[in-house]
Amino acid sequence: MATILVIDDEPFILNNLTMLLEFEHFNVLTCTEGKDALEILAEEPVNLILCDMLMYPMNGFEILQAVRQDPNTADIPFVFVTGMRWTASEARDQGVSAFLIKPYTRMELLGMVERQLVGNATRHGN
Repeated sequence: MATILVIDDEPFILNNLTMLLEFEHFNVLTCTEGKDALEILAEEPVNLILCDMLMYPMNGFEILQAVRQDPNTADIPFVFVTGMRWTASEARDQGVSAFLIKPYTRMELLGMVERQLVGNATRHGN
């Protein structure tokens, strides 16, 4: 069972994402702040990170940078879940594996999660 870390400072969104993912039998870890996310990543093996962009005091870009700089977490697929519009090239330029634009459907969420998990397993020869 894959473990997904969800980082969002909006309790409603955090709870909805958690319920959707747990219903699909994913192990879900949650937090509302970047420092807590980094502590979880230091202690728990995670297969995918879903992160809001606009948070305080540590925003999604700062979390992404910390994740990418740590050799133990650098290869974890990192997805921004955001209301901001992005192009694929903008996401790649920032080091983001993918992005999911709010509002999204259940099928869009699950499709993106599956693509990231399968893609990461393929990259690592699993």
